[in-house]
Amino acid sequence: MPASITGQTQPWFTINEYLSKSVTTGETVSVERISAVAFDVDVNITIGALGTGFPLPAGTPIGIDTSTVQFSVDTGAFMFAMGGK
Repeated sequence: MPASITGQTQPWFTINEYLSKSVTTGETVSVERISAVAFDVDVNITIGALGTGFPLPAGTPIGIDTSTVQFSVDTGAFMFAMGGK
Protein backbone atom coordinates (compact mmCIF):
# COMPACT_ATOMS: atom_id res chain seq x y z
CA MET A 1 0.00 0.00 0.00
CA PRO A 2 2.32 2.81 -1.17
CA ALA A 3 1.44 6.32 -0.02
CA SER A 4 3.43 9.52 -0.24
CA ILE A 5 4.64 10.67 3.17
CA THR A 6 6.13 13.95 1.93
CA GLY A 7 4.94 16.58 4.41
CA GLN A 8 2.56 14.07 5.99
CA THR A 9 2.60 11.14 8.33
CA GLN A 10 1.35 7.65 7.57
CA PRO A 11 0.55 5.82 10.82
CA TRP A 12 1.17 2.36 9.34
CA PHE A 13 4.80 3.19 8.41
CA THR A 14 6.99 3.38 11.52
CA ILE A 15 10.74 3.80 11.08
CA ASN A 16 13.05 1.34 12.82
CA GLU A 17 16.25 3.20 13.69
CA TYR A 18 18.38 0.05 13.81
CA LEU A 19 17.26 -1.36 10.44
CA SER A 20 17.49 1.97 8.58
CA LYS A 21 20.79 2.62 6.79
CA SER A 22 22.56 3.87 3.67
CA VAL A 23 22.51 1.46 0.73
CA THR A 24 24.72 1.54 -2.34
CA THR A 25 23.83 0.99 -5.98
CA GLY A 26 23.17 -2.71 -6.61
CA GLU A 27 23.80 -3.74 -2.98
CA THR A 28 21.75 -6.78 -1.99
CA VAL A 29 19.64 -5.93 1.07
CA SER A 30 18.29 -8.79 3.17
CA VAL A 31 14.71 -8.24 4.31
CA GLU A 32 14.78 -10.87 7.03
CA ARG A 33 13.44 -8.36 9.61
CA ILE A 34 12.07 -5.64 7.27
CA SER A 35 8.36 -5.27 6.49
CA ALA A 36 8.43 -1.94 4.56
CA VAL A 37 10.95 0.57 3.19
CA ALA A 38 11.12 4.13 1.88
CA PHE A 39 14.10 6.05 0.47
CA ASP A 40 15.31 9.65 0.56
CA VAL A 41 15.66 9.77 -3.26
CA ASP A 42 13.77 8.29 -6.22
CA VAL A 43 14.88 4.68 -6.82
CA ASN A 44 14.02 1.66 -8.91
CA ILE A 45 13.73 -1.22 -6.46
CA THR A 46 14.35 -4.72 -7.78
CA ILE A 47 12.78 -7.46 -5.69
CA GLY A 48 14.82 -10.68 -5.53
CA ALA A 49 15.69 -12.04 -8.97
CA LEU A 50 12.92 -10.17 -10.82
CA GLY A 51 14.28 -8.72 -14.05
CA THR A 52 12.49 -5.37 -13.81
CA GLY A 53 12.80 -2.66 -11.19
CA PHE A 54 9.75 -0.97 -9.64
CA PRO A 55 9.90 2.87 -9.66
CA LEU A 56 9.58 4.18 -6.12
CA PRO A 57 9.51 7.96 -5.57
CA ALA A 58 11.41 9.49 -2.63
CA GLY A 59 9.45 9.35 0.62
CA THR A 60 7.00 6.72 -0.62
CA PRO A 61 6.92 3.58 1.53
CA ILE A 62 6.35 0.15 0.05
CA GLY A 63 5.51 -3.01 1.95
CA ILE A 64 7.72 -6.06 1.59
CA ASP A 65 5.89 -9.38 1.17
CA THR A 66 6.88 -12.24 3.48
CA SER A 67 7.99 -14.31 0.46
CA THR A 68 10.63 -11.71 -0.45
CA VAL A 69 14.19 -12.49 0.68
CA GLN A 70 16.17 -9.54 -0.70
CA PHE A 71 16.07 -6.45 -2.88
CA SER A 72 18.43 -3.94 -4.46
CA VAL A 73 18.12 -0.36 -5.72
CA ASP A 74 19.59 1.33 -8.79
CA THR A 75 21.13 4.30 -6.95
CA GLY A 76 22.77 5.06 -3.63
CA ALA A 77 20.17 6.16 -1.07
CA PHE A 78 19.29 6.25 2.58
CA MET A 79 16.78 3.52 3.38
CA PHE A 80 14.14 4.11 6.05
CA ALA A 81 13.07 0.64 7.17
CA MET A 82 10.11 -0.63 9.15
CA GLY A 83 10.64 -3.79 11.17
CA GLY A 84 8.16 -6.46 12.03
CA LYS A 85 8.62 -9.65 9.99
